[in-house]
Amino acid sequence: MPILTRTSLFVAGLMVIGVVFAPTVSAVDPIESMTLSPTEKRHTVKQGEVARDSFVIFNDGQTAYNFTVYAAPYSVRGENYESDFARDTKLSDAYKWVQFEKTTWRVEPRQKVTVPYTLTVNSGVPSGGHYGVIFAEQQPTSATEFDGNRIDRKKRLGMLLYVNVGGVNDIRPEVKSTRIDFYQPVAPMTATVRIASLGSTDFTATVRFVVMDVLGNVKYQKTNEYTVLPETTRAIEMDWRDSPWFGLYKVHTETVTAGKMVAGDGYVLVAPRWLLFIALLAVLVGGANALRRRQAKQR
Repeated sequence: MPILTRTSLFVAGLMVIGVVFAPTVSAVDPIESMTLSPTEKRHTVKQGEVARDSFVIFNDGQTAYNFTVYAAPYSVRGENYESDFARDTKLSDAYKWVQFEKTTWRVEPRQKVTVPYTLTVNSGVPSGGHYGVIFAEQQPTSATEFDGNRIDRKKRLGMLLYVNVGGVNDIRPEVKSTRIDFYQPVAPMTATVRIASLGSTDFTATVRFVVMDVLGNVKYQKTNEYTVLPETTRAIEMDWRDSPWFGLYKVHTETVTAGKMVAGDGYVLVAPRWLLFIALLAVLVGGANALRRRQAKQR
């Protein structure tokens, strides 16, 4: 197979197979529509116990389709929290406890299907946080051609599982650093907070980001919540996407974890590099002229 053809197939595969997480997630086109709700579930289960729950698949499209359900590991890589659904770790084992009454379902147009599942936690499982993901994958109903080759279309949506085994709340957060760069040449204006989880249970960090002018007037603010998994450090970047192209601002952050607040403050100069170059050139020209005038007076 020519290299170009293989590359086209690879790119096409990336385009038609994906995972999405949001308050409700969906994969939609004019004919086929798939929405999963909710996108995460939290369970507190003792060793040896069974928990039962469900999620819903909505079909708002015009075509009926089958979908399969299965569970997989869930962990993160790096401080940017890149999702990993393949790596099996000691904390990404919750998927092993998931059971379905059946794995293939069908949903008609403009209808919904409720999919029940059970979590069976073995007696020897360590206490604390354990994680996994349940996927719902639409089975192909059509195909797309690339370079004469047919590729089946698939849509895959996921629901994250946060399982607290034994009801343990070993939450030990640490705000490791707050970074506010003084010079930021282009939008968005950003600040980064790094939060570590030293305990065995995940927790929610609330980060507030406030931008003020030099007189203290608030120009922009927002507050978001982020989950931090055990034995990880998460870098949370807050930004003002529509920040002006020029100005001097004061940035304030507040990070609240386990009832404790850590604040960070700094000034940010927003200016394009070309403007700084012109300013530097003006300073150099002005300095050279002043030096010539001084030398002329001395002569």
